[in-house]
Amino acid sequence: MKKVSAFTLAFLLFAGAIQSQITYGVKLGANLSTIAGEDYDHSDKKSKLGLQFGGLVNIPVQEKFSVQPELLFSQEGAMWKDSDYSEKEPHTFLNVPVLAQYNDPSGFFAHTGPQIGFLLAAKEKYKDDEESETRDIKEEFKSTAFSWVVGAGYLHSSNIGVGARYNLGLSNIGDGWESTAKHRGFNIYVFYILGK
Repeated sequence: MKKVSAFTLAFLLFAGAIQSQITYGVKLGANLSTIAGEDYDHSDKKSKLGLQFGGLVNIPVQEKFSVQPELLFSQEGAMWKDSDYSEKEPHTFLNVPVLAQYNDPSGFFAHTGPQIGFLLAAKEKYKDDEESETRDIKEEFKSTAFSWVVGAGYLHSSNIGVGARYNLGLSNIGDGWESTAKHRGFNIYVFYILGK
């Protein structure tokens, strides 16, 4: 009985110590994204600028390693533009990356891991000298997209940090397409750790 009580007490103390080290944060950043695929690769294709914001939870596993799940509202997609017309295809996602993170005592960190994105909206916006048109194209795409995230950054002792990452699309986003298309994108951001 004493052994069980001692084990229970040790477990509770360990769980309490881990819980006290878990940190929460908010982040805000910008995406520079595109879509790679046969139907998207034209000479007038440009990267599309979009907003990203959300929250994160950093869960320590060892002294220098942690797991960081995030929940992010993210504007992605592609665009084309020349002197005669412009076309944008904005895609809005709710992204959930789960990252394995190395934390250096100096404040620098690096992380990588999978991400699942839930498609909230997809539109096509076309404009030239004669007409302007917007249409909903969400039904043409799959409801989820999978990608792999690689990134790095720096967290200052003031709890303010900066970071950058690359999202490599792994899954075909087209629903029933003969060709394949995948999201690609860079993201830069600032974040703040709450109550550390």
